[in-house]
Amino acid sequence: MIESSLGAETSRNSTVFKRYDPKAIARYYLWRPWKVVWRSLRVAFMFGWFIWGIQLDKSVGQTEQNMPLRAMQLRKLLTNLGATFIKIGQALSTRPDLVRQDYLEQLTLLQDQLPAFETQEALPLLSVNYSALLKMRFKKFRQSPLLLPV
Repeated sequence: MIESSLGAETSRNSTVFKRYDPKAIARYYLWRPWKVVWRSLRVAFMFGWFIWGIQLDKSVGQTEQNMPLRAMQLRKLLTNLGATFIKIGQALSTRPDLVRQDYLEQLTLLQDQLPAFETQEALPLLSVNYSALLKMRFKKFRQSPLLLPV
């Protein structure tokens, strides 16, 4: 890890900001417009593909039959797009006045049935934000998650 002038530690593949600083984040992305464009294109493409599937269902008269499939696709789409989109899905899962029942059932799965987060990714984030606390409270971390009986 290398300390940058943004108050962030950088590695080859990622940047972890130590604190929320909108000006530093804006400076970081000002010189990396391809990251913003690439992410925007990825989000637009994935949602476009999803909406195209819904429109295809309408054109062939399969809207109701494919609704459970589309709901599952939306949940997977939000999961693949990351934490912010998962949070949006979780918020929508609590709004039966806004979301159809079949979508609501799938979005509810975002509350407690998400894929595991790799320990190798989590530890650097934790150590940046809670370094002293981690050393005081924990002797070690398991490399694999505990599985609870269902």
